[in-house]
Amino acid sequence: MPEELPYDGAKPMYLVEDLDNKPLLTEIILTTKQELGKMKKQKNAPHIAGRE
Repeated sequence: MPEELPYDGAKPMYLVEDLDNKPLLTEIILTTKQELGKMKKQKNAPHIAGRE
């Protein structure tokens, strides 16, 4: 999947030009969900007010 930089200094992001492509959007969402599920909360991370 092609990646682009939305602005200077940004991290690369997927370039999705066809928003009507439901199979592609489904793949992106499921892959993102899977990858986010692998992340673990840091036990000693500072608490940010209003975010839990």
